[in-house]
Amino acid sequence: EYPANFTEPHFHTACDEIVLVVEGTITVGGKTLSQGEIVLIEKGEINDIFGVTDYKVVGVKIPAGGSDKILL
Repeated sequence: EYPANFTEPHFHTACDEIVLVVEGTITVGGKTLSQGEIVLIEKGEINDIFGVTDYKVVGVKIPAGGSDKILL
């Protein structure tokens, strides 16, 4: 769960990340996504999720585990 306007730009060095919007509205990669929508953020691609509203997301990293997150 995150408040509106929250963002933590980062990328992953070893995994892809699938993000499901559970509640609210976000922007990521210049696209607006709402409840039920999914985005694939590939390894090395910047994850710039921004909360247009309060939001809940579920992220799945493939492969799972590790500490490959690089904050920008």
